[in-house]
Amino acid sequence: MATLAAIALYPPLPQRLLIAPRYVLPALECLRLIPLIAINPESLTRQTKAFRVLSLTLVAVIAISNLVALTILIHELVYAGVKDGRSLLVAALQV
Repeated sequence: MATLAAIALYPPLPQRLLIAPRYVLPALECLRLIPLIAINPESLTRQTKAFRVLSLTLVAVIAISNLVALTILIHELVYAGVKDGRSLLVAALQV
């Protein structure tokens, strides 16, 4: 569920907080999620090396994208002359 939430919350971010085109990271996350579900569709409890590698890669992609978006957000809040602070605060909630 957390992965699906991360995938769903990335596209609505403001353009200035994105590190790639809007649907690139959600597509990568989906490409990682599909094999995880295919390995064990019932409860995702099977522990194989491939499952662990895919899981850790998915977590890393999500974590790195969130950290970059957070870094850009902090930079925008501190250094940029932001006139629309509300959109940045909403973006902060999404990150």
